[in-house]
Amino acid sequence: MSGSPSRQSKRVTAKEKKVIDERKAQGLPEDGSYDFRLEVEMIRGIRTQRKRLIRTKDNVSLGVWACNQAWDLKKFYPGQIIRAIRPYSESNIDVKFNELGGNNGMTSDGGVGAKNRYMIVLWKTNYGLYCIPMFTFSGVISVNHLDKDRVGELVTMVTEDKRDEIIDHTAWAGLPLIMNLNPSMLGAAPSQIAYADLSRPYWVGKTEQITDKVGSLDGDEYLRLVCLFEQKQKTWIENSFKEFGVDYINVPSITPTPLSDGRTDRDYGPNIMVMADHVFNGQYNSKFKVQRIKKKHDEAAKNRGVVKK
Repeated sequence: MSGSPSRQSKRVTAKEKKVIDERKAQGLPEDGSYDFRLEVEMIRGIRTQRKRLIRTKDNVSLGVWACNQAWDLKKFYPGQIIRAIRPYSESNIDVKFNELGGNNGMTSDGGVGAKNRYMIVLWKTNYGLYCIPMFTFSGVISVNHLDKDRVGELVTMVTEDKRDEIIDHTAWAGLPLIMNLNPSMLGAAPSQIAYADLSRPYWVGKTEQITDKVGSLDGDEYLRLVCLFEQKQKTWIENSFKEFGVDYINVPSITPTPLSDGRTDRDYGPNIMVMADHVFNGQYNSKFKVQRIKKKHDEAAKNRGVVKK
């Protein structure tokens, strides 16, 4: 048995209202004279989404209203050398006095700049590419002007193993890593010698502009780079714990537990509590004490048959 006319009219009215609300949300006329059409296209590893504005009476496209592009990450691989935009801070200490400008006068071209930077892909995530950027230090600051600790964060990258002709400033990392560059990009490719900066890893999102066919590392060179990066990471983590007088080697690893188990003090060794309490005096332990007291109070009330309302 079909529904009553009044119910059907209510459903139609609700459906029409939903369509009108959707049009309003998109900024489209309520009368339906214009509409959006979504197009999806895969071009050379780039997934492109376009939203076209359509005149509905004759189905004529009035142009692309919005566009979104995302790389297919399957196109990239560990050890690949790419080029992507990387921002950097700008500061000019020789800027002229500007009383009205105040702190704005410390830069001449703006607080932040950006340039295409060559990078080595370490690995991929769902978000994009985790990369190690490369620098030539051929400008105002050269490798010769860097202190020992700063040089200890760099790895020399070369195109040929000419050890007799290259002054290797990063001997801590062993022999320079050899990179393969795309011959067709020599005009815009990195210098024949560059430095991978392990201290400045950079995330490149899959919606960013990327030049993908710059070069690559062979498997053994990629493995060496990963090992050097892990070695530096371990040193940096150990030094972080030492700032609080804690030996990282003796700190137990924390394994994620089911959410239903709740948070317990057993997850955190006494050294970790000392570190947190160093900056947030008393707050770390008090947080757990309040939880323990509340839990014991609730359990005691439950055992006495007291029910909260």
